[in-house]
Amino acid sequence: MDALELLNERIDIVKLMNHYNFEHINDDGSFVRACCALHDGDEPTAFVANVDNGRWFCHTGGCGGGDAFTLVQRKEECNFTESVKWLATFFEVELGDIEVLKRKSKEEAELKKWIQTIQARRKHIMNEFPISDDAKSVSKFRDFLPDTLKYFQLKHVESFDAEKRDGERYTLRNRLLFPIIQEGVIIGASLRRVRKNDIPKWSHQPIRMKTGELLYNYDITLGNVESVVVVEGIPDVWAYHEIGVAAVATFGAHLTDFQLKLLLQSGKDIVLSYDGDEAGRIARDKAISMMRLTTNLSVVNFADGEDPASITREELLMRYEQRSKN
Repeated sequence: MDALELLNERIDIVKLMNHYNFEHINDDGSFVRACCALHDGDEPTAFVANVDNGRWFCHTGGCGGGDAFTLVQRKEECNFTESVKWLATFFEVELGDIEVLKRKSKEEAELKKWIQTIQARRKHIMNEFPISDDAKSVSKFRDFLPDTLKYFQLKHVESFDAEKRDGERYTLRNRLLFPIIQEGVIIGASLRRVRKNDIPKWSHQPIRMKTGELLYNYDITLGNVESVVVVEGIPDVWAYHEIGVAAVATFGAHLTDFQLKLLLQSGKDIVLSYDGDEAGRIARDKAISMMRLTTNLSVVNFADGEDPASITREELLMRYEQRSKN
């Protein structure tokens, strides 16, 4: 057995990421996602690594991909042989007189193929949506914590070049911009008015983006969580985030067949948490009928006029813990 084979049996990519201060590490057992510490990124699903073999890829920042040895080379600014010795010390592996060899050509080919597969999959599934450099980070919105606004990357734009369904271009002004992220890539944005009289209240861009086939905060379903709460709106997701509960939003009250498929594919228990108005109750009852006998299902109930973001976090946590089974 050479040094690489011996080390590969002991490498723990999550431990290595913690050492290098990767933030928002989310381990689902097979893959781990986090903000990329190579370029000090703040997107919590941009960096993805395979727990079994330590191979990783960064979807943003131009970092590319590699394995544990590559990661150490980047962070320690060392060569391959030095990275092997560094990892041996870090994981307390005694190499003794074992020769440090370069990667075998087969291993290099497998690593290259894995990176190419990730890149091709990203290009095939989704197109990255550019966020203007003029977009400014927002540090205050309602009663949400600054860390929440940073986590979900809330922005403000003075103007935004938008498109109507007939192809006509127009400008939205003074808008809050909520990035829509899927598998670590920004694929679109929801823009909300700041002034009450501006129209429309919400605009989802690009206009060809099919919100009925998306879930806001979808990547949370890929993580190591037992259940996922389904809500109507983005602020409701944030409210649950602040009490440590995973939630996704359906861009409106009604759950589509495609969104249901995404939820069932996650294998998580489902919690419905719709608004307490009539539209919310109708949507809740429809969702219950769609999901009955397909998954473990429970419901968080709200009084008329209430929604997850409108009550205190303490009250929301209590409602969640007292949710009813269906």
